[in-house]
Amino acid sequence: MVVIVHKKTEDDQFMIECTCSTINGDITTQIVRLSNGRFRLSRLADEMEKMVELNSSNKEDEDDDKRIREDEGGYSTLNLNDHQKSLLDRAINDVRLFLSKKQVDQKISLTEETIEQQVSSIRTVLTIMNPAGFSTDHILSKVMRNDASDLEGRKEVYDERTATLWWSNKELLRDQKIGDFIGRNEKTKIMVKLAKSGSSGPPARDNTETQQQKEMLAYYYKKQQEHQKMETDSDDSYLNSAWADPKQLKTAFNGLSNINWKAR
Repeated sequence: MVVIVHKKTEDDQFMIECTCSTINGDITTQIVRLSNGRFRLSRLADEMEKMVELNSSNKEDEDDDKRIREDEGGYSTLNLNDHQKSLLDRAINDVRLFLSKKQVDQKISLTEETIEQQVSSIRTVLTIMNPAGFSTDHILSKVMRNDASDLEGRKEVYDERTATLWWSNKELLRDQKIGDFIGRNEKTKIMVKLAKSGSSGPPARDNTETQQQKEMLAYYYKKQQEHQKMETDSDDSYLNSAWADPKQLKTAFNGLSNINWKAR
């Protein structure tokens, strides 16, 4: 299977698998849905963290009191107990792990089904937090039902109909197969990025990151050269030894070894 890693940042990436015969349009649509789903989960985790924070605040503390007064979600009125806050913490950790780069490191492919499983688990936890439910215009309600009006205009959200997918500074044209670009090797692994309609591709890599990579490559090249020199020196050092002299035996028989030519 071809492994495709969508990398937005060093910590924000996920992988999928396909075959060389898969149409780029299908791959693009899948990656858009997964990217948007990850953004949805991240927002839910952020809101749950606010819920924990506001229910652990001390009203006598000036900063905490300010946060409570600015609590647009009404989380501070839930009066959560320790058990409920523990459930929230566990749910938040599960989401953060699910979204982490470790999934790519462990070669775990992302699917829409696994994202929906995470959303379902969060829905259960939120019901425990607030059995009466949140109002339809509450931020959590909007995110849970994936409200289009809430997502409109957000830079983190892509339109699956118009988004473009890029690899190696090339747009993977929707009507062609991935194999038309990467070849027929089913064991290929590539790194791709999404771009919005009308753009000339994803933004170029940060100059600082590029400079760091150059410095790192130069460092490892220098170390490699030093290592090779040490190996060469080690292999040839015996040539300076007396026993390695091919004329040593003849010299010994002629009594010419260990002669001091210094004038007395």
